[in-house]
Amino acid sequence: MSRKSSKLDIAIELGYLAIFLFCPVYFDIFLYQVFPISSQTIFYGLLEITLFFWALKIIFNFSEFKRNLKSYGKYLLPFFIFIVFVSVSTLFSRSPSFSFWGSYERCFGLLTWIHLFLFYALLIFNLKTKEQLIRLIGVIFGAVLAVVGYGILQLNGVDFLEWYEKPSETYRVFSSLGQPNFLASWLLFILPLISWVFLYCFNLWHQEKKSILFPFFAFLLFAFVFFVFLFTQSRGGWLGLIGQISALGLFLLWYFKKKRLFFLFLTIVFGVAAFLIVFNLYHFNYSISEKSLSPITGRLKSIAYLGGGSGRLRLIFWKDGLDLISRRPLFGYGPETQRFYYVSYYRPEFAALEAINSYPDRAHNDIVDTLLTTGVLGLISYLSFIGMVFYWGLKRVMSKFDFSGSIILALLAGIFGYLISIQFSFHIIPTAVYFIGLMAAIVSFSLKYET
Repeated sequence: MSRKSSKLDIAIELGYLAIFLFCPVYFDIFLYQVFPISSQTIFYGLLEITLFFWALKIIFNFSEFKRNLKSYGKYLLPFFIFIVFVSVSTLFSRSPSFSFWGSYERCFGLLTWIHLFLFYALLIFNLKTKEQLIRLIGVIFGAVLAVVGYGILQLNGVDFLEWYEKPSETYRVFSSLGQPNFLASWLLFILPLISWVFLYCFNLWHQEKKSILFPFFAFLLFAFVFFVFLFTQSRGGWLGLIGQISALGLFLLWYFKKKRLFFLFLTIVFGVAAFLIVFNLYHFNYSISEKSLSPITGRLKSIAYLGGGSGRLRLIFWKDGLDLISRRPLFGYGPETQRFYYVSYYRPEFAALEAINSYPDRAHNDIVDTLLTTGVLGLISYLSFIGMVFYWGLKRVMSKFDFSGSIILALLAGIFGYLISIQFSFHIIPTAVYFIGLMAAIVSFSLKYET
């Protein structure tokens, strides 16, 4: 390897590590939209600088890039096809410029999807070794310390800023992500990784008599993260955690050939899910006063029904969204255009459930939102991309459950929990960066490198 290539590799690695570190942490109080514009600025800026160094590397080693493109290009194809459908839906959007640039409140138009695709490609081609993956996990934990530390301070009323909604009064922490549901979704990526680090360090201590401090600090970090996660009071996040644990438990029972326990656990999971669905259908108009309960127990109890408050709103949004989809099913309406169409479905009931003259700019369901923005073809390509990443990852884990295989399983569990949580929410730039970035890591270590 030439000296130029070595220096460029260092610059590229520093660039994508900086993206993972700063995207969930950085916000700017001097902007009207404190969180979305800040996330967009830091992500675009760091990525474009890193892409510049990658472009230099390609110029200096074009023959190597051509060989890699032939080998790895097919792993970019599923995501690229989705980007094509997002582009088509943007072209036929009611406001193509709005769909391209994204709204000021969300910043999630075609341009953001293009940046996410380039970020994915950057990692596929440059995340190569186990040492790089370990450094990436270390940087992620650095971001976790900042986010969780700030969340704990907020919860205890210690803050350098005065927020409109005080976590110390509402007992709902949002830290640097801007909203409790977004924070919970992001933490779902982290909890399996921390669990993996704890188990790995505990195993080293137990078998090789390494220092007890490593598993102790890993457990302590897990406890702090779980504490903040609990006080997001995000029901979608909690359901994501339940799904995460259930899926991971079922996989491990199947992998280690505990078939009786597997089918027993599977029966319990499906039984609980069926109960919650039937209970919600039967008690849809039933409501419960969460104020009469403690903050956490009230939110936990409300998971069992969707008939009141924000749960009822989401069901209405989904129903209205499906009606809109039926009118334009093939290519959808284009990114960031939901607000233009949901306003015609306004109901006076919204004033009591949320606020006067309020209407959504998202369906608060990833499947419905994808159908609204890119249509059936876009959804198929989107789910195909996710499905292929899970296929490649699980194939690697099943072939050899070693160091890298166990990390891949932890990453898959985090993504699975996140996907459940955004069936009640939606992507924002920091969570999407981790979603796409960790999927790229799974692909890299599933298909290219043996450890």
